[in-house]
Amino acid sequence: MLNILAAALLSGLVATWVSIWHRNRQQVRDTKIRVFQELLGNRYVLLPAPHESAAAAAFNSAVNQIAVVFHDCDSVLNALRSFHEAIVEPATSADLKNKRLLELFKSIANIWL
Repeated sequence: MLNILAAALLSGLVATWVSIWHRNRQQVRDTKIRVFQELLGNRYVLLPAPHESAAAAAFNSAVNQIAVVFHDCDSVLNALRSFHEAIVEPATSADLKNKRLLELFKSIANIWL
């Protein structure tokens, strides 16, 4: 009788732990995907053509979130660092900025491959 009670209690605790772990993991994944979607959706902000200020704000917000959301992905952080260096330097060509942005996109996309 004690064995059955212990097994029932243990199975309930394990099921609860697995559910919480899975939900947390899914929330992290959803957050990463949302940030990636914001980046992709507003990627034209770097073009010299006129663009909406709301798109620029969304792009800047997404870029600023990368360091927090992808803190566990060294390849993404390295690509972000390279992109930031290209953006900050005024003498950097538009082609190099786009190349660094594409490298950032690739490093984020490789997480799910």
